[in-house]
Amino acid sequence: MTTANEAVKFVTDLANRGAGVNFDGAYGMQCVDLPNWICGKFFGKPLWGNAIDLLDSAEQVGFEVHRLPTSARPRPGAVFVKDYVAGDGVNYGHTGVIIGVDGDIAQTVEQNLAGNLYVGSPAQYASQRISQLVGWFYPPYEAEVEQPEEKKVEEQDMFTISAPGRGIALVAGGTFYALLDAKDPVAFWDKGVPHMQISQATFDNFQHKSNLDRLDDETVNKLIKGLK
Repeated sequence: MTTANEAVKFVTDLANRGAGVNFDGAYGMQCVDLPNWICGKFFGKPLWGNAIDLLDSAEQVGFEVHRLPTSARPRPGAVFVKDYVAGDGVNYGHTGVIIGVDGDIAQTVEQNLAGNLYVGSPAQYASQRISQLVGWFYPPYEAEVEQPEEKKVEEQDMFTISAPGRGIALVAGGTFYALLDAKDPVAFWDKGVPHMQISQATFDNFQHKSNLDRLDDETVNKLIKGLK
């Protein structure tokens, strides 16, 4: 499935390249081809009608639809619909994809800004007043999955360190604690506290040479061997 961010990336890439899509193969790159490409190609649910019909069409296939007046605000990935009366007096409407919102202004990517009924024009960046829209809808986007941010070593809440000739120490909340009993590091490791073997210089930087008491190297090596 496709996320809203992926849809936004798709349309902005088109605009950046000066490219467009023609979903139905007729009349070039019309405005309705852009959301229809997303709905049809990404979700297998192409919509019927001109741009002005898209809210009804989207509602029929179960998409989330918002019509003005509403207290809701569009989010990136929403497909907007507005009135547009062509030279022949017909309200065909106009549509595009919202990529950002700032107050009453929606930043958009739209096709056929030239208003050509026969050949259209490629995707371009534009903007619309939200208060002047007929409404908007959302294809069934997949929820964004937030990846947990991996902490840097210096940001870890608690970890142990060792170095040749320096013993083993616990660093917790940025504070250095020398471990003087061989049972202590094992107790921390059993609780999942990570351990790192580092250089003497780095160890001394953590320690600030403020506490010279330490476990001997033989004990440290035995403990580390058991950890592995």
